Amino acid sequence: MSMSKSARVVAILDTAMPDEEVAAKVRAILAERAEGGDHTPLETNGMLIPADAIIEVVTKVFFKEYGDLGFSTGCRVQVAIGGVIGETGFGWVAKHCFATLFFTDKDEPPTVEFHNDFR
Repeated sequence: MSMSKSARVVAILDTAMPDEEVAAKVRAILAERAEGGDHTPLETNGMLIPADAIIEVVTKVFFKEYGDLGFSTGCRVQVAIGGVIGETGFGWVAKHCFATLFFTDKDEPPTVEFHNDFR
């Protein structure tokens, strides 16, 4: 039995953007912002993120946008910093916060947004 189109896209996405690679990028971003300490202060919620916090991938999306709006074409990955500790009727709850990374079709570092809510 052959894979569905969706299953093939997911397999390609997981190959192109492995969870371990995403977690490593988030750790590097947090370390860069840690200012030499063992916690990273985040302006979005005033929380201090421990250097050894769990980074759990919760969503990966490949997208193609037509025209010159937004990020054009790429991948969006959302992670739960501290891991997922629960769920609501609207999504997951992270121990510390969430981060969404936007990767474009250009070879550039991702744009990152830290936020409290699952998006």
